[in-house]
Formats: sequence, structure tokens, C-alpha cells
Amino acid sequence: RSTGLYDLEPGLQMCDRAIRLARRAGRHDLEARALGLKGNILSMSGRHREGIENANAGLSLALERKVIDAAAEVYRRMGTTLEYASEYASSRNTYLTAYEFCKREGVQAQAQLCLSCMTWVLFRTGDWKRCTEVCREVLNDPDAGTTPKFFVGCVLGLVQAYRGESRSARRHLESAFQAALRESSALGEMVARWGLARLYELTGQLDHVAPHY
Repeated sequence: RSTGLYDLEPGLQMCDRAIRLARRAGRHDLEARALGLKGNILSMSGRHREGIENANAGLSLALERKVIDAAAEVYRRMGTTLEYASEYASSRNTYLTAYEFCKREGVQAQAQLCLSCMTWVLFRTGDWKRCTEVCREVLNDPDAGTTPKFFVGCVLGLVQAYRGESRSARRHLESAFQAALRESSALGEMVARWGLARLYELTGQLDHVAPHY
């Protein structure tokens, strides 16, 4: 099945092939990454329990074999797998654990990705105060990459739009939208367009709503 952005069945097949080849080559890092990605795809497909089991297997393998970069990535995959399963409390806690792990192990880029992913869960669960704090932490971090910054810009803009802070919401959402276009991020563009549509809808600028939706 396809979500529109992803082609899931071929993705699962590629993950299974990668897992077999990684095991044959003794590459525990690649096996762990492939298991984590497979967990994401399964959960996106609605096979939540299988997804969580695969992501957890990848994380356990990475931690057991002490492959730090792989563990940092699969921690984030675990959080996303739980998020797709609508287990938001567990997802938030996993993202936070992943962030602390990445900070402790010096994997700064993954740490900021974990925080940026967590902001979406905080937004979805209505913890907008904490969401805003984390968004600003990422935006003000000089070491945070482009992707985490434009994603949290989207999330912060959405929170502000729903709070009626339309001027700052527009600034963050438009900036995130342009960054997503520059980075060719389909997911970033989708979230930013949805955020802008909601902003225009909430502020009564109906002529601008339909093109973004």
C-alpha cells in the first residue's frame, strides 16, 4: 500500500533484503537500522504490533553490539513507530530517552532530530507549553541542522495559529515552507502547507486556503 509519499510494500521487501544481507555480512549496525526502518513501515501500514517488535529488535541489537550511530537512529525510529501506533505517551518518552542518549554519546545531529520529532507528539497531545519550549530550544541551537529547524518551525507555527498569534505563526510557517522547498522535503512541504491552510482558514483569508490544501 502507498501513503502517497511512500511506497510501503516495496519498502518492506527492501528492508527484509537488507536485513538478510547485513546478517550474512555480520554488519550489526546495518541490520539494526533496517529493522528500525521496517518497524516504521509496518506501523505506517497499520501493523502496529509487528512494527513495534521489529523496531525494538533493532534497538536491542544496536545497544547490545554498542553501535552508537545505529542505536541513535533506531531510537528515533522506535519513537516514530510508537507514534504511528497512536501510543503517544510511550512515543514522547522514547523520543526523550533517545535525545538524552544522543546527547550523552555525542550524536548531536540525531539528538536534534529526536527533539524535533517529539514536538509533533507534544502538539498532537495538546502539551503546547512544552511543545513551544522544545521548538524554541531547537530553533535557537546553532548546531541544529536545517531539517529539525524547519520542522519545528512548522509545529511552532501551528501552535501559534491555533492560539490566535497569526503574525508570528505566518512568519514561522512561511519560513518553514520555503526551507522545505529548498531541501526538497515532501514531508516538510506537506506539513507547512497544511499549517498555512489552517492559518488562513482561522484568520478568514479563505482565498488562500484551497491552494495549500
